Amino acid sequence: MIRNNDIDLRQINLYEIKPSGFVNESALSNTLEKLDRIKSIVGELLTIQERVELPGEIAGKINQYKTEVLAFIYQIEKTEEGSSDVIARKKDMVLKSINSYYAKCFSLRGQDSKGILEYYALAKSFDRITEEDLIKGFNSLKQGLDVKVAQAGSLIQELNQKSLEVDTIVKELKKKSSQQTVSDYAVVFGEEAVKYKRFARNWLWAGIAISILFIAFMFWSTTTNILRTEIINEETGHFIRYNFTNLASKVIIIAVIVFIMSFAFKQYSINRHLQTLSQHRQNALNSYKLLTASISGDDTSSRNTLMIQIAKAIYEHSQSTGFLNDKGQNVNSGIVELTKIIGKNGS
Repeated sequence: MIRNNDIDLRQINLYEIKPSGFVNESALSNTLEKLDRIKSIVGELLTIQERVELPGEIAGKINQYKTEVLAFIYQIEKTEEGSSDVIARKKDMVLKSINSYYAKCFSLRGQDSKGILEYYALAKSFDRITEEDLIKGFNSLKQGLDVKVAQAGSLIQELNQKSLEVDTIVKELKKKSSQQTVSDYAVVFGEEAVKYKRFARNWLWAGIAISILFIAFMFWSTTTNILRTEIINEETGHFIRYNFTNLASKVIIIAVIVFIMSFAFKQYSINRHLQTLSQHRQNALNSYKLLTASISGDDTSSRNTLMIQIAKAIYEHSQSTGFLNDKGQNVNSGIVELTKIIGKNGS
């Protein structure tokens, strides 16, 4: 609640004060507008009083206006006692008092006139600013602006320097991240090479075991004469006919063994081929760091060319590995073309 006379009247927003009890909203709004006009004039008088040494009579009047306005605000917010009708009458009397005070403030004649306009004019006459004061204020303001401009220029220069440092750091991070990515893929291809080597070894042993089984079967079937394909008269020793059932069974067994043996050796060749390619790719990626270290500065064009050559070394298999025929040596040119596009966009 507003009551202390030491409160700065200029900081008060009259439209935020909350009247206690029942008050006619329309009458309150009209009265607050009038009180706000008085408050604005008193606030300007208080500002002049702080800036200029005024005569005692004028200063006393300004303080009196301030006290009276604060008193009206206090009366609006004051909590009254009694019934609703009594409180409403009291608040209505406060509003009438403010309206009467407003009329007296802006009345230029009569004994009841508050003379606020006359004192406002007198206070303004003491608040005249000379041309010399204006020049001093302008020079002071200009000097302050020059200092701020110099500080801003220094700050901009510092920001530009920081921007260059950030760009350098970002380029280094990109370079390091690309090298780290290449190293990671080299590890992946190395692991693939080890896996294919293990598969090839297993298939090789399987093929050898099946070959031994085939030789053993042929030797066993010959010595034991099992699944005999010819029927001979035991008394005369003459050939009678062929046993086509045994012949078909023997051919099927031999064909199955030969197929499985051929399949095992074929799988050995395929996995050895994949092992060789993976090792080749691993070696190509491992050489990337060494090759990029030989490129000086930020030679983007050389780095892009190197990247394309690395992609060719990985995905273009122009040389035979010796484990598959030439039909198995596929050329993946799409990856290389994609690498070229990436290189052009990055330059």
